[in-house]
Amino acid sequence: ERCFSEIPEYQCLSRDCDFKRHVITVAYDGRRIVGFSSALRLIDEWGEPFLHLGLTCVHPDYRGKGLTHKMAGRLMLEYVVRNRLFGRVWFSNIAGVVSSLANVGKNLDEVFPSPGYLWPSKRHDAIASTVSKRYRDLVHIGEECEFDKNNYVFRQSAKGNMWEKASNDARYHHRDEGLNTFYLDWMDLDDGDEMIQVGSYSIFTFLRYLVG
Repeated sequence: ERCFSEIPEYQCLSRDCDFKRHVITVAYDGRRIVGFSSALRLIDEWGEPFLHLGLTCVHPDYRGKGLTHKMAGRLMLEYVVRNRLFGRVWFSNIAGVVSSLANVGKNLDEVFPSPGYLWPSKRHDAIASTVSKRYRDLVHIGEECEFDKNNYVFRQSAKGNMWEKASNDARYHHRDEGLNTFYLDWMDLDDGDEMIQVGSYSIFTFLRYLVG
């Protein structure tokens, strides 16, 4: 209620939520929940698992303290440690927030679209196609929205709803102007576009981040 004008029927906030699919990290201040990050365990068209990085909410009093990164990082680290300690976890991420897209593209591996990975592999395509064909209801993408499979963009999927962001709203930009330019050139935020990113990460991704 502190994050949305109306609570969406979406992922872990849905009334008929299947919690067997969810991986959730919660932040406490000692008295109350002040944030959570929720992801979904899904299966692609090859029959292989992947993690959809879903919904993150932070209480307004605690914004600007790095909670979003801490919770998402903890969720992903716990998941790889418990499920694929020495392997790769494939993931998807859908956003119309440039800073979110930029952080994923910068910090995780094999991320398409991102400046370092401009062409998708067959595994990227399998995951993106599965999300579009099978899981739209879980990721809040309407059936009427076109999936631009060349650019990995859902056209007008945020048009007129709470997820829509203006391209010139600097609150949702990344500090790296080059990354802002890349993602703003890739899709039309002012028309309600959202991007799906597909990539992977491993325990070594976190070790590289710590060392760097």
